[in-house]
This record gives sequence, structure tokens and C-alpha cells, in this order.
Amino acid sequence: MAVNTINKVDKVQTTTSVDAYKIEKQRLDIDKITTSYDVTSTDLSGFTSSLDPDTQAQINAYYASLPEEMQEAAIAGSLKLGEDILNGNFVVTNLSSLTASEQTKYVLGPVSDAQTVGTQNAILCALGGMESWLRGFAEDVSANTELSRELRNCYTELADMIANWGDDPEAEQEFTWTEVTYDEDGNRQVTTRTEMLNKAGAEALLAELDTMKQNVSDMTELKKFDLQAKYQDYSLAVNTITNMMKQDNDDKMKLISNIKA
Repeated sequence: MAVNTINKVDKVQTTTSVDAYKIEKQRLDIDKITTSYDVTSTDLSGFTSSLDPDTQAQINAYYASLPEEMQEAAIAGSLKLGEDILNGNFVVTNLSSLTASEQTKYVLGPVSDAQTVGTQNAILCALGGMESWLRGFAEDVSANTELSRELRNCYTELADMIANWGDDPEAEQEFTWTEVTYDEDGNRQVTTRTEMLNKAGAEALLAELDTMKQNVSDMTELKKFDLQAKYQDYSLAVNTITNMMKQDNDDKMKLISNIKA
């Protein structure tokens, strides 16, 4: 009887020791996530991942662990989750207890079991999704900046053409320019146009280009401002996530300490 009791204690000690090691490693991973992101130094002209290689590897490993037919949908679901978090449509603390409907909505794992994802994997998906969405937003801002520069060049080129038109205002010259329009949601449509223009047509187009380049410039500034705000939202979300993970780790360590006691 005494021997059996000793064996049982040995098993408990071995288990709790392994669990404590895993929790300590997770704490170090949390610290990496917390310290790797500095919104104040972010360059809005481009995007550099704030996730350390180990965290990114964990995200990729989770996607790879899913059935092959689900991986693409899971990545898209993570992107949607990241977008909803940054736009205030999903409460970050809900990652600790995803409902079946939320898991189905974001396709983060097999939909037959809402517990399959687990808090840690949901957090990894949220981090990856937020970064992917921010990267896309930053690339959109960069593209707008480039379009603004291109329109200024088109305007200058056409103004020079008009200034050196010649004596016949009805003579036509070929001109190629970039046309940029936005829908009500701020999504842009870019079209390259080439037409033969007389001087009056060129002057009319010059006025259109002037308005267009101002619209693109204004939209770029708005998007830059919005992107900066999203970086701040991301920073807050990461802080919330790491606090959740730290609290979870503290609770587990207390449980292990109670078992040992």
C-alpha cells in the first residue's frame, strides 16, 4: 500500500513538473509577443511583421494541423477575425471561450466541436489575422500614395503638352493617363486610358486630373490616419491578449502549487 502511494506521488510530481515547464515556456512566448510590438516606431509607408519567428511558426503549425480542405478557409477566417477585432466587431476577451457560432463564422477549426480550437490557437489565429489585415491595409495606403504620385506626373506631363501644343488647337495628340475612382466604401478602381485629344479636350482633361489627384491625395491622408488608428487598436488588442494569457498561466501555476501542497 505504501509503495503504491509513493508511485502515485511520483506520477503527480512528474506531471506537474512537465506542466510547470510548459506554462513557463508559454510565459516566455507571451513576453515575446508583448515586447515585439512598438506602435510608436511603425513606418506607415510599409509593413513589417511584429510577430517573432516562434509565434509565426506556431500560427503556421496550427493551420498545417487542420485537414487540408479546411486550411484555406481557416486562413481566410483568421483574416476576418482580425478585421472584426480591429473594427470593434469582436471582443478580444471572447477568444477565451469561442462559441460554436463564432467558431463556425471564423472557420478556425472543425465546426463539429467548438472546443477543438482552444484559447491558445484562437489567440494565434487572432494575432495572425490582425497582422494580415493590417498588412493589406498598409499595402493599400502605399498603393494610394503611389497613385497620387503617378497622377501628379500625368498632370505635369499633360500641362507641358498643352503649353507646347502648337498653332492648331484642333490638331490631336495621343495621351495616356491613369483614372482613379472610389466607391462609397473607399474602394478604388484604377483604369489606364489612352485617347486622341485636341487642345480643348486636353484642357478639360487637365481639370479632371487636377480634381482626381486632389481626391486621391485626400483619400490617402484619410487612410493614413485610419491606419495609424488601427495600429493603436492592434497594440491594445495585443495587450489584452497577453494579459489574458498571463492570467491563464497564473491560474494554472496556482493550481499546480495547490496540487504540490
